[in-house]
Amino acid sequence: MALGQENHITLHHCIQGWSGVAEWGRLSMRALIHLVQPNLKRG
Repeated sequence: MALGQENHITLHHCIQGWSGVAEWGRLSMRALIHLVQPNLKRG
């Protein structure tokens, strides 16, 4: 919880004719990457 939270609301439209609204929130990917500092070098 101390790392913060990002919330997102998205409207989805399906090609089959339905639509829906999704809402979610958790730790942002940016905050996670900053925290763990992954080694992205490929050799």
